[in-house]
Amino acid sequence: MAIIAILAAVFLPVVRSVRGAAYQTLASRSIGQLGQAVNMYMADSDDMYPCAMYTYGDGLWQTWFGRMNPDGTIDPTQGTLRPYVKGKLKDSTAQGLPYLGDGSGFGYNWGYLGSDFNIRLDFSEFPNCLRPSVGSEVTNPARTVVFATSAYYYAPWTGGDGRTYDFGYVDPPRFWYDNPNVDFRHREPKIVEIERKRVKPRGFALFVFADGNVRALTPERVNDAMFERVQAER
Repeated sequence: MAIIAILAAVFLPVVRSVRGAAYQTLASRSIGQLGQAVNMYMADSDDMYPCAMYTYGDGLWQTWFGRMNPDGTIDPTQGTLRPYVKGKLKDSTAQGLPYLGDGSGFGYNWGYLGSDFNIRLDFSEFPNCLRPSVGSEVTNPARTVVFATSAYYYAPWTGGDGRTYDFGYVDPPRFWYDNPNVDFRHREPKIVEIERKRVKPRGFALFVFADGNVRALTPERVNDAMFERVQAER
């Protein structure tokens, strides 16, 4: 029994690491396909990025990932990008409860590419996301985030239930307020520090950039400029 315990202590971390790498690889393929879907959409839409969301009918929402039904549920077969996506794209490590997403675990750079809300900081027109970016406005495609792994943690210090929800949008660090909606869930889970009223990410998040490249980045390597249309030359 002692020998078995020793072997388990040695090999279980290795197994977890290998499994985590496999999950990350599969998720990277999915988010990469989502980036390709955006490029195909833009080819049919005068080089314009998909609108993050807008209202139709009686206040219902049309989003990149689906259309809201009258009962508030989301029909993912009616998403703006659905005609350009083959099959079901999903990050199997995403465990968020249903909220504002399609269950894929991926979020769109909604405030810079899917609208100009995070540029003008005037949210009076919300949820109608107007003036999405066109490709020619993106000055550094290799460094401009289109999608990232995402989630919404409903923090207890804001009156929330302390659970994580599926969320189809991401913001830059300046809007995280110690609770990022970019989800760095790969390899290491986040730490919730209730007394300090903050969520401390520890692992990797997956990103697909405007030129199609996919990267896994730690929180320390993510900055505001990566989400912006116009970036200073480096």
